Amino acid sequence: MEKLSNITIEGTTAWCNPFEPNTSFDKPHGVYDVAIVVEQERAEQLCEYLDQLSIQKLDEVIKEAPANKKTVLADSLSINKAGSPARDANGTPTGDILFKAKLKPIIEKKDGTTYTQKVAVFDASLQPITSPIKVTRGSHVKVVLEPYPYMMQSTKQVGVSLRFQKLQIIKLAEDKEDTGGLEAVEGGYVANAVAKDDSKEDFDPTSADTSDDQGDF
Repeated sequence: MEKLSNITIEGTTAWCNPFEPNTSFDKPHGVYDVAIVVEQERAEQLCEYLDQLSIQKLDEVIKEAPANKKTVLADSLSINKAGSPARDANGTPTGDILFKAKLKPIIEKKDGTTYTQKVAVFDASLQPITSPIKVTRGSHVKVVLEPYPYMMQSTKQVGVSLRFQKLQIIKLAEDKEDTGGLEAVEGGYVANAVAKDDSKEDFDPTSADTSDDQGDF
């Protein structure tokens, strides 16, 4: 199967690591990765497209198999469906669909040489973002992904993996700490109030800055 065109999808982030590779599960170099939640109606079109690519890959694998193994191979293979149900913080399905993509920062070729790759990140106005920032959960983004059909011999599954190529941050969600198990106490210490009082004492008005080819799914 020839290289496929990239696809662009829009949604909100469940997690996103476009600047520093995530080493939680992929050692030693980690991966740039993203999980994006897409509204069900829009996601159905994307799932249909990706599943069709999987069917084409399955047909291709069977066609290339020896004649005496085609039937056995066809019976043993299954398709890994695109997307998975998105869930809220309590684990309850929301009705939306979650798509995951990743990109290896270092590729080792068969001849022993290596090359590096990274995710291109842009703001809403398409200005490149080169200094790392935290892309918080629930941020509104667009991602450009390269679909890559595969057949995994160990699981006898055919599917499509998604390679994380580009990220556009349309709206960055507020970074909120997890306060589960705690509740507000009236009349207690308030950090913002102290910060505001301190800023009044230190504020110097003379130092103030007055400067002002892909389809979406």
